Formats: sequence, structure tokens, C-alpha cells
Amino acid sequence: MSVVFLTEHGDGIGLGHIRRCQTLADEIKDSKVIAYPDYDWMQHPPIVSSDDIVVIDSYLAEPSCYNYFSDKCKNSWRRQNG
Repeated sequence: MSVVFLTEHGDGIGLGHIRRCQTLADEIKDSKVIAYPDYDWMQHPPIVSSDDIVVIDSYLAEPSCYNYFSDKCKNSWRRQNG
């Protein structure tokens, strides 16, 4: 099982997303955390298995992105912004 954190960052956005994901990752002791820095994960989703946990922290992801990972994994979580 891997834990995959997906978020974005750039000019004026993302520092809170990165910090939040890093804080969660730091608490996961027995799982492998995969990071995708500077990778357009919304256009090219990473390959995940049904046992993986996907955490999406995003203002920009479309519902189809969440649906994609919900269909692929038993465990997906998204942070509602706003």
C-alpha cells in the first residue's frame, strides 16, 4: 500500500496545500509516500492500485479527477475548499 498526495503549487497558491500534505505525510510511519513535484497529475494521473490511498488537496481539480481516483482506489480523500 502506498499513500499518494496530490496537490498543486505556483505563484500565489499552494503553500498551504504543500504544508498540509507534508504534515499528514510526516504522521504516516508505515506507509510509502509518493510525491509528484512539478508534475501535472490532473492531465497525467499517476498509476495507483486499488490498495493505495489517494489524498487530493486542490482548488483546481475537476470532479472528473476525483471520480477517476475514486474508481481506481478503495480509499480516496479530498479536502473541500471554501
